[in-house]
Amino acid sequence: MNLPSPPTQENPLDFQWIKRHQDDDEILYHMRKGLPHAYHLRTFDKIDLVCHINPNEDADTQWKICLTKKTLIPTIRWFHQVLNHPGQTRLHDAINTRYYHPQLRHEVNNFACDACQKYKLSGTGYGLLPPRESHVQPFYEVAVDLIGPWKMTIGNNEYEFNALTSIDTATNLVEMICIDEKTSEHVRN
Repeated sequence: MNLPSPPTQENPLDFQWIKRHQDDDEILYHMRKGLPHAYHLRTFDKIDLVCHINPNEDADTQWKICLTKKTLIPTIRWFHQVLNHPGQTRLHDAINTRYYHPQLRHEVNNFACDACQKYKLSGTGYGLLPPRESHVQPFYEVAVDLIGPWKMTIGNNEYEFNALTSIDTATNLVEMICIDEKTSEHVRN
């Protein structure tokens, strides 16, 4: 998986990190007091987090964990890394599935990654391709391919093998199974 390295303490999947910032955030405190119908506590692994619920939607399924001003940019940075430097729309959609901050769209649009600035082309791509449909749910779409044959010499033995790869298009998680043609052994990575 494309987890940031070195591992960071600023991780949106670390509920204790989010809770510490929620507990210290005065703006979120006042939002809970002023709009109690839109901000509720939900328990995750014995940790109570403030969640935003749109009054027009189902409170049991359409909740989003509230990000604070201090957790917003680290969350954007974390998802940008984990999703392998996606575009603004895919990044926003991925975060927006379970996290809420009123400035999320604005901050995603203003986010600048050094690697993306250096290596990605600006403007529209080549050709007249239809817009890409982005999926943010893991394993909703999986790309599968056969690769090889590869030859490798280890000691005095030469091995030839092929591999079956599968990639989750939402998380870019890669699974590869290598098949040794002589022994029909399967090796997973």
